[in-house]
Amino acid sequence: MNIREDKKLMKVARLFYESNISKTEIAKDLMISVTHVNRMLNIAKQKGIVEVNIKAQHFEDLEIKLAEKYELIDVKVISYTEDEDYLRYDLGQAAANYFSENVKDNQKVGIGSGQTVYQMIANLKEKSRKIKIYPINIITQRKIKLESLDANSLVNILWFKNRPLAEAFKIELFYPHKNVDDTIKEIKGLANFDSVKDFLRNILNLNFYFLSIANLQQDSEIVSLASEMGISLSLMKEKKIIGDCIFNTIDKDGNYISCGIEKQRLGLTLENLKNLNNQRKSRVVCIAGGTRKIEVLKTTLINKIFNVLITDQKSAISLL
Repeated sequence: MNIREDKKLMKVARLFYESNISKTEIAKDLMISVTHVNRMLNIAKQKGIVEVNIKAQHFEDLEIKLAEKYELIDVKVISYTEDEDYLRYDLGQAAANYFSENVKDNQKVGIGSGQTVYQMIANLKEKSRKIKIYPINIITQRKIKLESLDANSLVNILWFKNRPLAEAFKIELFYPHKNVDDTIKEIKGLANFDSVKDFLRNILNLNFYFLSIANLQQDSEIVSLASEMGISLSLMKEKKIIGDCIFNTIDKDGNYISCGIEKQRLGLTLENLKNLNNQRKSRVVCIAGGTRKIEVLKTTLINKIFNVLITDQKSAISLL
């Protein structure tokens, strides 16, 4: 039955894509509805009978200039689109391609949080890889309701796509029954456990780190976390904070500005990232683009927070 169905799908796909016959004509010839033809073409894509490849523009000149100006190991530039959701998807696709081409068996991979990193993982094809996967920014969760794509969740999805050979690790900071002060005490206490010490040592010695950055805005998770420490968005602006990199809040000069959030997290600091970049033993990959992120992106580039950049054409031109 499946073979017969696949043959029908193949026939419809070839009539439409190779012979350029319209869906209406195909429907008439096969005595089915146009809606049925559409459904069959979609199924053919899902089954891999049809693969649609959109030829992207190449921006080698921009990539070379960015790499030279900011002393980066590698740069990938994609086409710009005004729609932030589409841009995030395209950046994720480019990052997934980079991951597939560069991450090899027996390597260790660190994963940040957020929608852009999620899009990278979502665009990765399932393939068993013998890799180890770690979250690099673990933030306290005290709400039952899910409100963000945290690093632990993304590590879980990436592990699933690379199973059964992949190994993944996590630390959960979930304290729905505790107030802020008690939560901070719990996190301090965790540092005494050997397993936690080993975890924190391990994330300083990975082959790849995939992360993004965020500009300061009302609906960002960093603002919500800061408010729990008694620091409002207006106060964050008074402190000259422009955004964050894996929950490390920074000003326009790239200085870390404390909001008390460090007391509610485990993971890499800005200094850790700078040291990793300087050593050049690891690839710290930043996936970010769009006009709203240009200021924080330029600041992190100047301060050498990462050494590989995946961004869009408009951002690349602004950065130059």
